[in-house]
Amino acid sequence: NILSLMFKRAHNLGTIKYIPEMPSLKIVNEARQSYFNEELNSINRKLESEFKKTKDKEYLEIKDYINLIRSAGFRPGIQPLMIKNFQYQFLTDKENPNEPILQFTLFDTKTSPRHKLTCHPYFTKNIFIPEIQKRNPNAKQDDYLLFPNVRDRQQLYERIRKNFTRISSELGLYVRNGATRPLYSIRHTFITQRYNQNAPLQVIARNSNTSETIIKSNYLDESNEMLVSEHKKLFNTTKTTKSEKKVKRK
Repeated sequence: NILSLMFKRAHNLGTIKYIPEMPSLKIVNEARQSYFNEELNSINRKLESEFKKTKDKEYLEIKDYINLIRSAGFRPGIQPLMIKNFQYQFLTDKENPNEPILQFTLFDTKTSPRHKLTCHPYFTKNIFIPEIQKRNPNAKQDDYLLFPNVRDRQQLYERIRKNFTRISSELGLYVRNGATRPLYSIRHTFITQRYNQNAPLQVIARNSNTSETIIKSNYLDESNEMLVSEHKKLFNTTKTTKSEKKVKRK
């Protein structure tokens, strides 16, 4: 509302020629539905299929982008495309020295000038090391991690976004419960999955570079899966034990 008033005043004073269309709070706060892992895997398989048909490696790199943003608390958009090779490193866990921890350092993020996050172990071991790293074996430290040969990153993101929307739609996945699921929904997927795996909300918020309040209000949707997860936490329900089964039989 404040921005709208500012634009109207500027227009009345002749500072600007037209008033840009401002999204309503309803649109800004619109609930997003997350994806299931298998749905994202289906999109990945479709991208691999299109690569085999066209021999265009960009489809594989789009798959890299999707796998990257689903592995940690990234904000889908142009930010992951701005990551360069010097921004990642492997950390060592003394208790599990053979399981490297992939860490990224992001600069000038939405909420802070510097943010560090770590990625899901499966992504690190099965996707980043054998696929993304090896896709550009001669990459320099100052090269972009993804799509290193593309200069216009904004135009690149638009191509990724359009391809994702097209493929998700073709697979019948783009709309769920009446709501669309654009690329940004993958962030909801990551946060929801970590929450369902009982990760502390504070840790999820720190990894995702946001606040617990925002996660509660904007990311934890009211899907059946979320309600089942919260039901288990609320009532501490577990699988029926052997002793309980014996009692029931008696």
